Amino acid sequence: PDVVADTTPDVVADTTPDVVADTTPDAAPDAVEDSQGDTSADAGDISAGDADALVDVPMDVPMDMVEDAGPKPDFGQMLTVSEASGAELYAMAVLENGLVVILWRSGENDVLLSPIDPLTSTVSDPIVIEADAGNGSITKGGDVVALGNHLAVIWWSKNATDEPSDPASQAIRFKTGALDDLSAPGVVLASDNNDDLWRPHLVADTPSTLCAFWQQDKDVMMTCSLDQGATFGATGTVEPSGVSATISTGAFLNTGDLVVAYQAKVGNQNSVYVVQTADLGQTWSAPLDVGITSGVGQALQPTMAPGTSGQIHLAWYNSYQGTTSAWHTTSTDGNTWAAPLELPTIKSWVALKPGRAANLHISGQDAIPGYGTTHYMTSADDGQNWGVATPIPVTPGVQTPIEFNAELEANLVEGWLHLSWWEGGVNDQSLRFVTVEP
Repeated sequence: PDVVADTTPDVVADTTPDVVADTTPDAAPDAVEDSQGDTSADAGDISAGDADALVDVPMDVPMDMVEDAGPKPDFGQMLTVSEASGAELYAMAVLENGLVVILWRSGENDVLLSPIDPLTSTVSDPIVIEADAGNGSITKGGDVVALGNHLAVIWWSKNATDEPSDPASQAIRFKTGALDDLSAPGVVLASDNNDDLWRPHLVADTPSTLCAFWQQDKDVMMTCSLDQGATFGATGTVEPSGVSATISTGAFLNTGDLVVAYQAKVGNQNSVYVVQTADLGQTWSAPLDVGITSGVGQALQPTMAPGTSGQIHLAWYNSYQGTTSAWHTTSTDGNTWAAPLELPTIKSWVALKPGRAANLHISGQDAIPGYGTTHYMTSADDGQNWGVATPIPVTPGVQTPIEFNAELEANLVEGWLHLSWWEGGVNDQSLRFVTVEP
């Protein structure tokens, strides 16, 4: 994540080359701102005179056994997606059939999609999303979401056009299709020669609504599709005119309204703002400053996830005088938000992911960005209480890059939690994957 690009005054921010500005802190500390079964028989059913005993006991026990008889992954087994130099992790998704896909960039600057079968611990050969897409730093990035067994992929590319006369030098590209049908070149959602394009990501609603976001210079841009990405509507700006906005995140309410949070700067102060639209961006509510409720300091890097009871979850971290703290809040309508609660252990680089039932997952570092250990935690009650913070199981003895990135995705049917991350030094990055029981 780009934790520094917008903490300095606008006249300076984002003027250094992308590969530096987005992967290393500008300065030290403060500059970081920018089912258990029925195991006991029913006594009423097995008493000596109960004629139902022969019926009830055979029914109770086999049913419990059947519930736990399905195949399971080899929990905790680490799989290697790539050991190629220069590999960078972008995103991960879980298909309806349980397969997992990881989107990443290779050292040869190819954008790839690697399928993984958790039940057989099999990593298949990667699918080429785009060859020679370029290296624009990890915050250029990309995203993938699953709509049933249908995939939508968005990514940054240096290949803006096939027309020699077109001066555009970078693009946000998109493609959609089944796992075995992603060979088409896709479409260009945005291109530019002067303004930087970065941080593309997707927010999906059921059954077919899909919105694409990216940052263009100091604006958060959005375009939406009503047919799973076959066509897109007009592109518009999320934040109000005159506001410098960067990192964005979003989720759909049960009503179909889209809620978007973004990091924006007023003067030299960053905070997290929330806006809402009922018409996919034609009109927006007035921005609500949510980050200010968590106290002093800069509010940075919002992350959002839908809940299972109609609510949406929002988290971010605050940075103040060399210290950081992470916060979580919820809303059922996008307009009113609960008082934020400080997260245990996790202090920065937060990322929320929905889980099965009332489970909610989160990852983040336990110190200021780039100087701590990345952990993940699970809440079984929609974020009211959190379980033990567990470090990402990096290979023993292997270092993690300062811009260490980990992804979480849950199987919403089985409840399993999938983890992926990249580790190693500058010249020997590896992508790893593991499935755990939350």
